[in-house]
Amino acid sequence: MYMQCLFFGRLVQEKWIDLLIHVIQRMIDEKKAQKNSYIDQIHFFICGDWPYAKEIMVLAEQHSHVHFFGRCSKEQLVQKLASSHYTILPSRFLETFWLTALESLSTWVPVIWFQKWWSKQFIQDMFAINTYMTKDKTEHDALYDCIIKLRTMFTQERREKESNHALTIASYFDSDQRIKKLTEFLPTSQQNAKFLLVSDYESVLWWIETHVYHAQELLHKQWHECLVHWSRIQPWFFGSLKRKLLLLASGYNVYQRSEIQKLVDTYNPDIIWWHSTLRNIWRYGMKTPKNRNWHQRMTYHDLWYFTAFPHAVTSESLIPQQRNKDSFVSSHTFTATWIKRRIIQLAVRLKFFFVSKLRKNIQQQIDKHFVPSSFMKPHVHRLYAIPENKIYVFWHCLNEFFAAIKAWVSQWKEEAKQEQTNQSEENTSEKNTSKHNKKEV
Repeated sequence: MYMQCLFFGRLVQEKWIDLLIHVIQRMIDEKKAQKNSYIDQIHFFICGDWPYAKEIMVLAEQHSHVHFFGRCSKEQLVQKLASSHYTILPSRFLETFWLTALESLSTWVPVIWFQKWWSKQFIQDMFAINTYMTKDKTEHDALYDCIIKLRTMFTQERREKESNHALTIASYFDSDQRIKKLTEFLPTSQQNAKFLLVSDYESVLWWIETHVYHAQELLHKQWHECLVHWSRIQPWFFGSLKRKLLLLASGYNVYQRSEIQKLVDTYNPDIIWWHSTLRNIWRYGMKTPKNRNWHQRMTYHDLWYFTAFPHAVTSESLIPQQRNKDSFVSSHTFTATWIKRRIIQLAVRLKFFFVSKLRKNIQQQIDKHFVPSSFMKPHVHRLYAIPENKIYVFWHCLNEFFAAIKAWVSQWKEEAKQEQTNQSEENTSEKNTSKHNKKEV
């Protein structure tokens, strides 16, 4: 029986896709050297695109058990999850909340990852890469050992137990639980309130925008009006180029300020809920009239609010400890040429200036602050001088699509179990009939 492992997400270095590539290549090399044939017992499914697509295509050409599907739709991804036994998501940097792990667990598929930060509630010891690490072993060795151990212990009975436990974990983060959490944050006097959700870009590629869609779904379920404002942007290369160019002019974004102000005047919301603001809105876009008594919320989705290099943060110790320029600039060391290093330092200082201005807006305007994971609370308190009683943990949840898949998989499992029970009863009945006939003879 083959063990099937799935990776899905952006094929970028911070997601540590190169770690998985190294492990697969090691298995292929060991088979060529006739040391072992683990690669023949495991199928690897990889879904994603850019920039590591070429390396994975080479691996797929080297061995028939490595399958590369490129960028997949949600429907295609569900098909891959349905046929997978484990997902491998070895992200390198500090994730504030990894929605892909939750999507995997909701379809009964356990996740192999590092057991740290918020993932401690998701990852069992057996699936934690750091469980297999020692002084003499690197992360590559640990992931290799983890996959091999799961393969040697792999049975259908064990697979069913692991699947049930994965679904149990995912059930804590379904939309019903999140609705209960959401009602705690709403003003008690606001029934059928009008919400304005503001984020800088609309894109299906980033989990921030997925979260905004989820929030809109939940508010509609509670019979609240909800309007979303964001800018449409192209995916991949052109979208990345546009974001970087606009980022230079986002410190005092006059256009966004004008668009948001028009929307506020016409829609007249009761609550403004700010999401991502560091890519296009910034301080000037967040400014709202002071004579209004509306409530304002803010969600800190990622570490861009704390550090200049969020993708380089592999532990909490790398998050700046103080609210000053030196701490912000020196929060990460990098190697580059003299000219490139000076350009990066200038860009970091410019970002610190914009973040400092944005911090004042947040302190003055926002009355409730949301973070997706509890480890972020002390950092918001320390770096933005926000009282702890105004910071709330509001985790992400499954959207309607994966919630429906979760329900479908549960129903399918129950039907399969019932069919197996019926078959067992029929076999027992046939045996009893056969025994009775023999006695009569």
